[in-house]
Amino acid sequence: MKKELSVADEAARFSLDYVISIVGENYIHNESKAEYQDLYFGFVDAWASVDGKLNIFDLKTGWGVSEDHIAQQIGYALALLDMAREGKWPSIKDHNNATMHLIWEDQRRTYTWETTYDKAKGKVMEILAKRMTPDVKPRANKNCQWCKSLTECDAVNHEIMAVVKAGLPTKFESPEELSRAMMVGDLVSTWSKSIKELGLKHIKAGNELPNYKHSLCKGREIAPDLKDAWKACRAALEEEYGDKAKDKFLEACNVSASKLRKMFTGKDFPADKVMKRGEPFYRLTCKKKLINK
Repeated sequence: MKKELSVADEAARFSLDYVISIVGENYIHNESKAEYQDLYFGFVDAWASVDGKLNIFDLKTGWGVSEDHIAQQIGYALALLDMAREGKWPSIKDHNNATMHLIWEDQRRTYTWETTYDKAKGKVMEILAKRMTPDVKPRANKNCQWCKSLTECDAVNHEIMAVVKAGLPTKFESPEELSRAMMVGDLVSTWSKSIKELGLKHIKAGNELPNYKHSLCKGREIAPDLKDAWKACRAALEEEYGDKAKDKFLEACNVSASKLRKMFTGKDFPADKVMKRGEPFYRLTCKKKLINK
């Protein structure tokens, strides 16, 4: 590996090294959907089963452990443990305990803590109870895009209608107005996707949808595991290409940078000869809680 790395590389290296130090050779799941009993869902940065126990990794920026960070990981833990109990994640053998890891890669800092299924459920139910209290009106915030009730929420609909009534502006008088519009934009994107899912559900139930025609399409092909694909194709490829069969097979395969790096444990990874990097880009992360405040 190069001795001189950019700041971004060093930050990513810190996170990767930390995760591998915990996970070892176990499989790491990235951006998995964690869903609990049709009440909520979210996408976990990374998780792995270590000796049968759930370990959850969440990447953050800035400083400090906030209540939101803790609540977010509690929600992930409850959802994944519940899914494991239903047989959806067989690699998780311990259905009662989980270890959470918060990683601030820009600060090179981590925070680790434990929870149980019962503790996580109690905390999640407490949060949901507050949100479902009849006399408490919901207020739109940046996390609404993950809510199951997004398309039914008056607070979210109010924010969306405010933008529509304003004529879907693309010019703003202040950075604050632009910032708020971007937050609402995240809700609109998710709301639009949710509405489409409602339409598809309506059609699947055998109903007609005015002004829309529909047709049943074949599902997209899903690539198999690399070893399974080679096992299935090897004989035919060798008949077609002889000794060059494996080279032809590899031409149809993609390389995973993280898996490739793990092959060089304890050795320098020849990144300068293998890896390519795209153009630098800005990642905008909303740090404000409520939209209209």
